Parts: sequence; C-alpha cells; structure tokens
Amino acid sequence: MSTELEADPAAGTPVDDATAERLAVALRCVTVSREEPEPGGDGSGPAADAEFRRLAEHLEQSFPRVHAELELERFGHSRLYTWRGVDPSRTSAILLAHQDVVPADDPAPWTHPPFAGVVDEEFIWGRGAIDDKSRVLAILEAVESALAAGVRPRHTVHLAFGHDEEVFGDRGAVRMAARLRELGVHADLLLDEGGVVTEGIVNDVTGPVATIMVGEKGYATVRLSVSEKGGHSSMPGRRTAVGRLARAVSRIQDDPMPLRVTPVVTDMLARLRPHLPTTKRRLLGFAALAAPVITRIMAGTPQTEALVRTTTAPTVIRGGVQANVLPQQAEALINFRILPGDTVASVLAHCRRTVRDPQVRIELVGMASEPSPATAPARGST
Repeated sequence: MSTELEADPAAGTPVDDATAERLAVALRCVTVSREEPEPGGDGSGPAADAEFRRLAEHLEQSFPRVHAELELERFGHSRLYTWRGVDPSRTSAILLAHQDVVPADDPAPWTHPPFAGVVDEEFIWGRGAIDDKSRVLAILEAVESALAAGVRPRHTVHLAFGHDEEVFGDRGAVRMAARLRELGVHADLLLDEGGVVTEGIVNDVTGPVATIMVGEKGYATVRLSVSEKGGHSSMPGRRTAVGRLARAVSRIQDDPMPLRVTPVVTDMLARLRPHLPTTKRRLLGFAALAAPVITRIMAGTPQTEALVRTTTAPTVIRGGVQANVLPQQAEALINFRILPGDTVASVLAHCRRTVRDPQVRIELVGMASEPSPATAPARGST
C-alpha cells in the first residue's frame, strides 16, 4: 500500500523530504500484531517487541519537542500523551492512531517489499503507509510544528497510539481507555482513523468525496472443524475430513447473509444524490421503494457490498499431512464483518443453518464484537 508523497499544490507547500523519510523509517519497523502471538513479550513475541522498541526510539528522536513538553504514559508499547491546555480542567480532543500492522503474506506481488519503506518521486511505500502509521506520524508532525511555533492549546489534548489495534487492543487501547476513565476525561472530540477524501470512489460522482465513518461493523471469526478416521488414501470413505470441510466452507461462501440498506447508508445516498446523474437521482428519490434495486447495485463491487451486507470471508484452511494419508483433522476460519442489525449470534446461527452437517463443529474463536451504535451525522451540509 502507499500514500502520496506530494501534497495538493492548491493546499500549500509539498511535503518535504525529511517528513517523508520520517514516515518511511517508521514503515521499516516490522511492528506486526498477530492473533496468536509467540510466547513472551508485550507485542507479538520477542521479535515484534524489538521492532516496537525500535519504532519508539525513532519517534522520540524525530519529535524532541513532543517528548520534552508533553506527558507520556506507556501501556506496553502503547503510548498515551497528554498536552496540557491553558485551562486543563477540560479536554478538547483525543486523537487516536495505531502503530501496529497486519502481517504481509506473499511479498512477491508488492511493488516494493512491504517493510522496505521506499520513497520515490510520487509515493511512500510500505505496510502501514495508510493503515495507520501515517496518522501516528502526521499527528506528531503537527504537534511538533505547533510546539515550535509556541502554540499551546486552550484545553487539554490527548494523543493515544495503540500497539495492538489489529488484534482488538486488549493490551493497549483498553488499558489507555481505562486510564482516561480513571482520570475522568470527557473529550469534546474523539477522532480515530476512518475514511478518506478521494475521487472515483463513487461511480458517476466527479468531485472529491469525503467518507466520514459514524459507526463500525461488528467482528467475528468462526471456526469450522471436522474430525474423521485416518487411514490410507487408497481406501477412502465417501468423504474425507478435507472434503467435508470444503463443502461446508463452500456452502457458507455461496449463501451469504442478506442484503440490507441501513439508516447510515440511506443518509449517505441522500447526500450523494444531488451529485449523481439524472437517472440515479430519480432512482434515489424513491429510495424506500427501490431498496432492493439499490442493494443489488451496491452489491456489484466489494467496496460497496460491504455497506449493505454482513461480509463473509474464508481466510484460513488447514488439514492433512501428506498426499497419500487420510486426514484426521481439518479446520477453516471464516471472518465476518457484521452489519448493524445483525449480531454475533445471528452469524453463528446462519453458519449452522447453512452448513447443515452435524459432523462439522462450528464455534467462535478469538475476539468478537457487536456492531457499534451509529453516531448521528451532522446536518446542514452535504
């Protein structure tokens, strides 16, 4: 993944090389979070701990004013900064970002190796360039510049940079949240990662579109597992453990959860409507009646289908030890991102109803969360 190096000329001076290099160095730190970490350490094992320490040293060297003037509390590798305001009795904002990234699978398709942190004439390349080290660095760059200019906020600002966001934040974000609750912090604004301002994300809209996230889908990983008698492949039964598991995965993937337009999506479409061609504007004018048509259109691409459905993604499958040996065990992991209105329980019920095989064990694994309540969108502009 990449993030653009040069700023929009209309917005001011292009990003300087030193700023780009600070982000690139951060991208070279292999701060990977894993759901099943190695034993020991606070990140994902000793190797990851060393990379988080390397990133911490880089941040402290790159932003000396931040680390001289702001208070810093550490929660494992997570970092909670407090920028005291002139009136410290009130908190104006909590700015969130995370330092960790997901593993990189096969580096071969990457334009540059995922942790090379390459800076070329147009982009900065690397795992985390978009999600989410760019925000960590952007916030610190802004605060460092503000401190250099003698700026002090009227009210207190907190910066919270987690180290395990990709695995639900139990060791970092949860502990920072508990600390802020202990301090009685009630912020006027909490700003986390989310959408971007981009062009071309909505078909037939020519101008830039800002995607502001007012809620979050739920999350669940379901494990399907099968146990069968072993033996030699020359005398198989009617269906091996791998075959039974493959059929179950196929049934779930081929029968996804139903399409549905949520109030948030209805609001989004209403805001986009004035910028769409006449035919689509007319269709959206009858949104309540045309909901089935709208959902089918949105289901046409993965990016928009995720807005109108609980998504189903088989991601891991394991089974067997050798080509001529019948497998005794096989398992698969299927990841669901749950649309508001569905629940973790309804996802499990859907899997059991769809698989229709009592010999396939179906259970939740890892962390799970229900969809968040949606924040009411601001009115008055599109």
